[in-house]
Order: sequence, then structure tokens, then C-alpha cells
Amino acid sequence: MAKTNEQALSPISTIKNVLLQAVSAVTGILPIAHQHQAERFVKRAILTISTAKPDMRAKIEACTPASIVTAVLTAAESGFAIDNRFAYLIPYGNEATCQFDWKALVALAKRSGAIVDARPEIVCENDSFDFYDEDGRQRYRFLQFLDGPRGKVKGAFCVVVIPGPGNHYRVTYMNKLELDKVRAASKAPNSPAWTVWEERMQCNAVVRRGLHGFMDDPGLSRILDHEDQFFDFNEKKAIPHEVKHI
Repeated sequence: MAKTNEQALSPISTIKNVLLQAVSAVTGILPIAHQHQAERFVKRAILTISTAKPDMRAKIEACTPASIVTAVLTAAESGFAIDNRFAYLIPYGNEATCQFDWKALVALAKRSGAIVDARPEIVCENDSFDFYDEDGRQRYRFLQFLDGPRGKVKGAFCVVVIPGPGNHYRVTYMNKLELDKVRAASKAPNSPAWTVWEERMQCNAVVRRGLHGFMDDPGLSRILDHEDQFFDFNEKKAIPHEVKHI
């Protein structure tokens, strides 16, 4: 029996068609300043999926088209595209979800005027990092090891530049145990988000802690509430266990 045109479509073609049909929905949910770019947002998501590495693309293609559309809409609501820069499409079984990068958190905090800028850094065993107070102000010194392997991750820090004369900054540091606690608290600590992009997730963790106190922007609060669904912060998960590091 001959297959219908719909049945004959490849998974990526089905995803492409479903997303293109969602342009009007994306238009309606984008911030007003970006509504004229809805088609570009959708095409950016299609390109990101189409050019994903074979193993990741296979996992995305196994997800329901409806969940992929929902993920694209979630990103668009805050003015971001699924582009593996500000927002990622992460498969959990047959459900695709949107997860935001630390760059999205910083962009929204800057947009609200709460901060001038923020950036995270991963600290490895062979790097040099000092963090101290001097005359009542925070100071830090970071030298990345450039002459060979940097060694294992031992922590991460975030520098938040605060508006005002001289652009003062605030430094937040998390050691490896604290970073592992965040991963252990994840509802899926061995999901692609952690196994493929662990350092990015570690940066997310330290940026989120660094931005604590600068989260009055509704868009930023919405992203943080969305990200909270992926974690289960309770005492039983306070100690890392059954986490697969790669």
C-alpha cells in the first residue's frame, strides 16, 4: 500500500513543516519589538536542529513535534531563538524542552538596567585564581593556564559589573562540590544538557547565583521560573550521587 505524502516525510521534514506552520503563534508570543522577526526565529530553530550532530539530531527527531513547537515558543516569549547560543533544544525522552544559556540571563538583566554586564569563568586545577577583599572591596585575579591541559574543573566564578561611578563589580565563586550539588539536584543529571554541555551548565549555575539580587525584571523571573522545573532542591539530593561525568 502506497504511503501518503505525510507518511513519507522524513522526521526533519515533519519538524520543519510543523514549525513553519507555527510562525503566527510565534508572532503572537514574541515581545513587540521582535514580532516582525517571527519567521526568522522559526528558521533559526530549523537550522539549529538540521545542523545538530548526528546523535543529538536523532534524539531531537525522536521528540514529538508538539514539544518542539512548545520549546520554540518558550524561547520566543523571552525574545530568544533556539540557536545554541541563548537557548537550547534539549531532548528528555520523546519530549523536547527549551533550556536557556547564561547569556540569556545576562542579556535580560542588562536590558532591565540592573547590571552593566556579567560573565562567568570556569576555574581548572592548573589555573590561578585568587579572590579576596581589599579596603572593603572585592578583588580577584584569574590567570588561565595556557601551556597545556588546564586539568579538571575545580570551580567557577561570575563577575557582575554594577551600575554607578566606576562600575563596581561583585564576584561570586562556587567550588566543585557546590557545582556538583546543582547537577545532583537536577531531575535529569545525565541528560544531554549535563553530559554534552556540562561546563555551560556550570556557568549557568554560577551566573544565576551571581545575579541574585538583580532579578526584578519580569522576563528574567520568567526564565528562572522555567528553569526551576528541571531541578529538585531538597535535602535528599544535597549530596551528589549517581552522576555520570564525561
